[in-house]
Amino acid sequence: MLNWIAHARAALKLPSFEPLSPLFYWVLNLLKHGEHRGGMFIHVHGSADGKPTEKSWHMLAEGDDGPYIPSMAIEAVIRKVLAGDKPKIGARSATKELELSDYARLFEERPITMGFRQSQDEKTPFRQVLGSAFDLLPSSLKAFHSVECEQTWQGQAEVRRSRGFFASLIGRMFGFPQATKAATVSVTQLPAEGGQDWIRTFDGKTFKSSLKAGSGKNSHLMVEQFGPVKVALALVLEEGKLRFIPRRWSLYSIPMPGFLLPRGNTFEEEKDGRFSFDVEISAPFVGHIVSYKGTLEPLAQG
Repeated sequence: MLNWIAHARAALKLPSFEPLSPLFYWVLNLLKHGEHRGGMFIHVHGSADGKPTEKSWHMLAEGDDGPYIPSMAIEAVIRKVLAGDKPKIGARSATKELELSDYARLFEERPITMGFRQSQDEKTPFRQVLGSAFDLLPSSLKAFHSVECEQTWQGQAEVRRSRGFFASLIGRMFGFPQATKAATVSVTQLPAEGGQDWIRTFDGKTFKSSLKAGSGKNSHLMVEQFGPVKVALALVLEEGKLRFIPRRWSLYSIPMPGFLLPRGNTFEEEKDGRFSFDVEISAPFVGHIVSYKGTLEPLAQG
């Protein structure tokens, strides 16, 4: 559209449209769809000690900050010159003039993050998906997601359920807990092939899901399965909260349309040193199905 407007202005000898740029920017954001972020991924395959290994570097830029990254090289070079580190004279390859550490200082001033993943060092599904970002989690979240053996956490939760016919039907099918102001809740994590099984118990009523790191189209996503339904989730660490953002789903392994994707504002965070969760599940044409929030602490092993 911008190219068409530029050609039309030149052909009709119209004045500059620059004064209209705020309007164009407003329309751009009004018509945008999806999430306002961009990313870059670099994968390297090789071998170490005779064993195949894989390492990858990931960068995520929120909002409008991604397009600034190419010009940041100029700022990084100028900052090095001001610090007394002047480039050598003469033409040569510039591949070693800047390192990731030079960009890291500039990224700190903007909502741009980067990190590494290394397949052979990652064991739990959350470590596999988050990579080096796992170490940035609040301590209680890190403790909850880092144990590789069976563990149980317990606490209190508030549960809300929709009274709509279809929402209630779906809630009963998957065994979601009933509405209550204060439920005794426990979450048991069990090691499973390629991931973990989570058994959630609310006032004695139990429902189960399995979690594992995705592969193929779901690479770097967490795949959670409730019965025949699988949902691929992006894990986004934002302002101390670990957000679970649905990306795609399937029913009996059959890919389902994106406009029917179950959604909800779901995240984990640390409150007063305790693990806190806030889960919301809704669906198009059905609306709110269930939501539950509360805190958990590790159950002392007897």
